[in-house]
Amino acid sequence: MSYQIESVSDFNVGWPVIEPLMAALHQHEKPFTHQLLPDWAERQQSYYASQDPVLLLIARDAEGANGFLNARVERDPWAFAELFVNIDNAYVLPRARRQGIGRELLAKAEEWCESTGIDEVRLSAYAANELGVNFWQSAGFETQMVVMRKSLAGERSG
Repeated sequence: MSYQIESVSDFNVGWPVIEPLMAALHQHEKPFTHQLLPDWAERQQSYYASQDPVLLLIARDAEGANGFLNARVERDPWAFAELFVNIDNAYVLPRARRQGIGRELLAKAEEWCESTGIDEVRLSAYAANELGVNFWQSAGFETQMVVMRKSLAGERSG
């Protein structure tokens, strides 16, 4: 099946197309994360639409949108002199996997980075999301930081 990837310059214009894909991504991540807030869609749309610059890539085939990637530029986050692109979300529907869509979305994101003079890309992936972790590792990403957590819910009783 053939597909096309388009870049959408206005996140608000692309949101109605990617919202169902974002919901599918959250459903995929459900075993690894917390429950979504009732207004998650509005919060995410508002947040990403406020980023400048922002990249939104949408993959489509004859059946419609089947994947997306969104990213933003990070300048001097926290207290460090850094400039990089952060891939916030990337997802390809199960029916469209193994066709090179994820790799092409990433390649176009990397082209966007280079066109803006940025030579580093970062992202986060849930450790238990083996599909995602394996994809990113096979694309050349390396672990830079380990985020750890501890639930105190069980320790509070008694």
